[in-house]
Amino acid sequence: MGYAKDHAKDTFRIYNPKTRKIIFSRDIKKIEETKPSDNTPLEEDIVIEQESEPTLLEEVKNSGYDSDESYTGMPPLTRQVSSSSSSDNNDSDDENIPDANDSDNEIMSDEEDNDENEVIEEEDSETITTQATAQISSNKKVVRAMRNLESSFNPDAQKILEANQNNQEDSEDTSSDTNAEELETGRDDSIAGRDEAETDPNNELPNLIMDLANIATTNSADLAPKYVEPKTFNEAWFHPDEYQRKMWREAISKEYRDMSTRVVWKLIQRSMIPRDRRLVKCKWVFKIKRNGTFRARLVACGYSQIPGVDFSQSYSPVINDITFRMLLLAMIYFGLSGKIADVETAFLYGDLEEEIYMECPPGMTGITSDQVLLLLKCIYGLVQAARQYHKKFVTILKSIGYTGGDVDPCLFVRKTKQGICFVGIYVDDNLLIGNPKAIDETIAQLREKGLVLKVENDLHDYLSCEIVFSDDKKKAWLGQPYLISKLELLFKDEVKGLQKYKTPGTPSAHQVRELDKSLCLPAEKQTRFRSGVGMLLYLVKHSRPDIANCVRELSKVLDGATPGSYKEMCRVIKYVLDTKELGLKIVPDNLPKGTPWNITCFTDSDYATDPVTRRSVTGYIIYVHGVPVVWRSKAQQSITLSSTEAEWYALSEGVKEIRFLQQLCESMMIQVVKPVTVRIDNVAAISMSKNVTTTSRTRHVDVRTKYVREYVEDGVIKIIFVRTENNDSDILTKNLSSELHGKHSRKLIGEK
Repeated sequence: MGYAKDHAKDTFRIYNPKTRKIIFSRDIKKIEETKPSDNTPLEEDIVIEQESEPTLLEEVKNSGYDSDESYTGMPPLTRQVSSSSSSDNNDSDDENIPDANDSDNEIMSDEEDNDENEVIEEEDSETITTQATAQISSNKKVVRAMRNLESSFNPDAQKILEANQNNQEDSEDTSSDTNAEELETGRDDSIAGRDEAETDPNNELPNLIMDLANIATTNSADLAPKYVEPKTFNEAWFHPDEYQRKMWREAISKEYRDMSTRVVWKLIQRSMIPRDRRLVKCKWVFKIKRNGTFRARLVACGYSQIPGVDFSQSYSPVINDITFRMLLLAMIYFGLSGKIADVETAFLYGDLEEEIYMECPPGMTGITSDQVLLLLKCIYGLVQAARQYHKKFVTILKSIGYTGGDVDPCLFVRKTKQGICFVGIYVDDNLLIGNPKAIDETIAQLREKGLVLKVENDLHDYLSCEIVFSDDKKKAWLGQPYLISKLELLFKDEVKGLQKYKTPGTPSAHQVRELDKSLCLPAEKQTRFRSGVGMLLYLVKHSRPDIANCVRELSKVLDGATPGSYKEMCRVIKYVLDTKELGLKIVPDNLPKGTPWNITCFTDSDYATDPVTRRSVTGYIIYVHGVPVVWRSKAQQSITLSSTEAEWYALSEGVKEIRFLQQLCESMMIQVVKPVTVRIDNVAAISMSKNVTTTSRTRHVDVRTKYVREYVEDGVIKIIFVRTENNDSDILTKNLSSELHGKHSRKLIGEK
């Protein structure tokens, strides 16, 4: 039908009389001209297809099998058509009529005219299978997919590869013709993806095999079904999906069994409740964990508890992030092993100090409306549950010989004949670092005390952080890919159009809280802003100190963000997504074992940069054996009157952190080099640490002066000058240029 408009110059318009449609294609072959049938419809009866690529259903319809009563839903494997005599076409211009084997370009007349010309030869199943294998084996993409599939387990796929190997010589002979055809048509079968020729029904089987191979070689995590977690007990117990209904019922039954085993409650009559007491409500919470585990948890509604009656204290500590990094450093430096011991249904071990009455949960059988529960143990959801479990677990640790909890209340250590073992506590996830025999001994003793533990022998995921060790266990990488994936899921549509930035924050930019609420973001977007900044703060806490300052700036306007603040947050998120492969480097200095640990601190300040409050910024970073362990970017709590005072304020904050590290090392039985080197870039501050002055400009900081000077005189710290461009803490006080930011960040973070 001629050339197609608005397409490549070799794209033709081809008419199919049977489907009464016109298709566009460049994949054609010229054969002898044929006179069209008398029943060919007029031009005005032709229906033109849309230019967009057809779906699979449309491809099957266009191939003509939908009108065949014998069609069973699968296109035939082979279709042989005998050629017939042709006549000259004297009524119209030359027509391009493709080969009958190419269904995209096939031109067919009505059934009455083709009864004598077209013969469909029936073949037995064995012949069809042999020809299909030969046809598939000639498809390069199928062969490549079969190799990726590792077809040794698949007899059919093995036959395809063997047939391809047997036909290599023939393929080499025809390669020149194939290349010529590719140059003419613009096609390249070596490129993954479908083209016009692949809509041929004869090619659907190769395409199907290719799709199956792609699925088999895809990461299983990407193929995991995305289930919707139920909100109520009835949604879970009577779930419409049979598999999910089974899994949720098993999870609920397990939770009831755990409650019964721990003797968490006992049934009493409602009339036995004191008049001044309130029944605590309860509910079911359902969660599907990252490993695919279905978890059902019966929780109390803590908001219904009365303070002073149902609980008094609620604080429960968790392991400090500094302690966590020190344990990883000790593991690498001393060549220790690491395991994670998860206490199952941990909160059920806590002993209650108050009498608490609770409603019977949904799904509980064998009860009446006059019965309620008297709790004997803590359950999830109670305000004091975490505190009571922590007290119970610490009591058990001390009973088996562990000491500690003074510097960090969640760090305990024990040294026996089996070796040394450290235990870090984060709620019910316990990090065990030490000699393998000492760790196994600890786990066995904890189980003897009645704790049900689930032990992970490989330390690769803790506190939602991925930990990757080198093959020789001499260095490690710590990142947070799960959190970055959440950021990408929530904000990918808003940042996908942004350019790639070299720095996370706009250089020299500062955020200001907007007092005029009419200029602030709407409530919904304000919530998204706080959510984004919160996730960025957790990134800074564990693995990304390079974005600390710009995230601190964003946190200043959590209650009054403007469109400009939101745009700056999107810039930071874009930078994080573009550098998602970066994480904290844990590469200790190569020093002999037994050498005291070396601590180095860098401190810096940015004087009166907040345009509203005029408060300065404190930044410091502390290295232990060359590994960044502590970093902070924080606004100073009071207004300073000079840059020297601001530097002195930052110095005193860094010294307080040094003292904590020294005490932490002592509790871990680790020796530290004294004095600790502190590097700052302000000469006046160094002078104040060495000389007693009472000038009017420094008298008001006398307390901090005496605090720092005392440690200088006692030989605990030693203050040394460092040039600003070499001060590693400079990245924590201001948004730097790309050159300086890259220089400092390379010392902190790196790729796996």
